[in-house]
Amino acid sequence: MGLLVRRVEGPAIVQAGQTAMYRAAAFNIANPSEAELGQISWLVRCDGDEHLARKNHGAALAIEIAETLAGKTLLVMAYRNSPTPTVSAITRVRPGPGQILRDGLGSLRTDFADILSGELAAIPDAVLAERVESLKFAVDDIIDAAAPLADQDDANDQLDRRLAVIVGHTERQPGARGLPPVDRHEYPYNRDIARLMEQEAASRGIAARTFLRDGVGIHGAYQAAVAYDPDAIIELHFNAFHDAAVRGTETLCSDRHPHSERLAALAQAAMVRVFGRAGSTNRGVKMPTPRQSGYVNVTAAPSVPSILVEPFFGSNGPDCELAAARMADYAVALVDSFALFAEETGSSNEG
Repeated sequence: MGLLVRRVEGPAIVQAGQTAMYRAAAFNIANPSEAELGQISWLVRCDGDEHLARKNHGAALAIEIAETLAGKTLLVMAYRNSPTPTVSAITRVRPGPGQILRDGLGSLRTDFADILSGELAAIPDAVLAERVESLKFAVDDIIDAAAPLADQDDANDQLDRRLAVIVGHTERQPGARGLPPVDRHEYPYNRDIARLMEQEAASRGIAARTFLRDGVGIHGAYQAAVAYDPDAIIELHFNAFHDAAVRGTETLCSDRHPHSERLAALAQAAMVRVFGRAGSTNRGVKMPTPRQSGYVNVTAAPSVPSILVEPFFGSNGPDCELAAARMADYAVALVDSFALFAEETGSSNEG
């Protein structure tokens, strides 16, 4: 019997402007292979109309929620043979704070224009007072809409478990360039991975914050990450080599923190599952020496478990095909490994 999807998980409510993460969570067979999971397709309907279809996409799906979807309902189906609403996740899209704020400001401008049109002296006092009161309510609505924008990071920081994500390289020096279909450098690719990780972490009650090296360098980024008081730090990269045949997945760490090697082992195992590594393509966990690439990174924050991940080779065509097709799976895998690590070691960062 071939693989069938039995359950789909995803958010019940999502704000426009965010990324919604979905996963095929149960199947008719135990422990399906990566090849079988790669044959899972997705169909998304928005208020009954087809919105998105992806064939042989894999077990996870990330959807950018456009502002035009605000107020609508998504039916997200994962399937092997044919989609069915009985195996789906239903998500209601609500307007994001920014969208509410823009709409409120537009209404406020209109209300002001109505009041200021004509001679104010000719408007009866009672009518003018009523219009001013309506403006007050409109301003209150705008303040309420703006509050989530200011409070979002504060609320996120109250969560018990914290993950710091560092994006390797900078906008000016973006690192290695991946072949098509990745077709971009490490920096922009991994900024997207970090964003997906933040969304996945938030759905699990984990606080995740991204730190960039732009303008501050490696040590500056790690200092900022340590100040966040995280339970772990993961720096995102991908590999490249002059021999285009070289491919595989590896994770770097050091022995500066006693838990770093365990986090590295969990992340490596999770990535190996996502990218279907076997044999020499599972390049394992490595501890670089002071003269090797990555040493400065993985030793920059000895007080926090820290790893650097190299999930694929941007110089290898098949690796880049995997990397482009499984971005959501990869982001979920890294958050999976952190969640398991936090359970094993405790959510407070203890040496």
